[in-house]
Amino acid sequence: MPMDAQIVAKQSDYNKIDAENSSANSKSWWIKSAMTSLISMLQSGVKKDYNIDDDEIGKGKFGIVKRAINKRTGQVVAMKIMSKRDRDTKELRNFRREAEIMKTIDHPNCVRMYDFYESKNHIYIAMELVSGGQLLDRIIQKDHYSETEAANVFVQMIEAIDYLHQKGVVHRDLKPENILYSSKEDNSSIKICDFGLGRIVNLSDIQAERIRLWSRCGSPNYVAPEVLQHDGYGMECDVWSAGVILFICLSGMPPFDQLAVHDKFKSIKAGRYSFDAPQWASISSEAKDLITHMLDIDTHKRFTCKQCLQHPWVRKFHAGTLSNDAMPQTQDFFHFQ
Repeated sequence: MPMDAQIVAKQSDYNKIDAENSSANSKSWWIKSAMTSLISMLQSGVKKDYNIDDDEIGKGKFGIVKRAINKRTGQVVAMKIMSKRDRDTKELRNFRREAEIMKTIDHPNCVRMYDFYESKNHIYIAMELVSGGQLLDRIIQKDHYSETEAANVFVQMIEAIDYLHQKGVVHRDLKPENILYSSKEDNSSIKICDFGLGRIVNLSDIQAERIRLWSRCGSPNYVAPEVLQHDGYGMECDVWSAGVILFICLSGMPPFDQLAVHDKFKSIKAGRYSFDAPQWASISSEAKDLITHMLDIDTHKRFTCKQCLQHPWVRKFHAGTLSNDAMPQTQDFFHFQ
């Protein structure tokens, strides 16, 4: 089960269309691009091309995942399946949008999509099968998590987010459950997945704040303060979420009080967190400085992905001079599920 329920908002408050301040040309560009790409992605039929196992290997809000084999190539894939039955228009739109986003992505730290199919009753996404489990599970299972280990995950994650942002993709739901390990090996690479809440935007327009995103979405522990406001937001929300993930990787606990959702959101809006817990005593000042710049409530001051990658803590990681000492008993602090 996901450790966080999706944020539930009153429909009257938050059913605004993302980037509603964009120009007519921007809207036309998105509609034309989406329709053209989706039509080109339709294939002759999923069962003609794939043998799909009966057993489920995963289950989420938008459907189930089964193992499948491409009949022509023999490639083993993960087949994400959504039944159209009892689904509202928004859910179907999000599932199709996930396919549209994944079609544009080709990065070693993002899960790849191979095929997209839509029948009368179902939608299918054939994607890369990864077997290493979630980052969340890896953190919980490990007795120790060093700064070097945390930095290894962090650098891959930020490089992937930077790639997405350069492609005009805002993820909007980054959390440890949506970061997967390629294999069960200790040195396995990581991959970002689950683009169902993502959006494709015009990069220059959103950077210049000519368009904004409006939907209040994400997961409570990771949502950025500007998403909780009513003034619109941009790509900076992903950097905030990545900062929360880094905080957890290093300390084993989330940065904001584990209170009722309403009180938690107050803390997030105020940027109210600290490094006072005992486990932070052994963590470097450079790591804390990086987190501080990522969890800045002022989006204009918050670090970009490129600034994160140029930070002294990351440079120390590349130079091999970060601490390999493990933070003691990470799992004892991991009480936020």
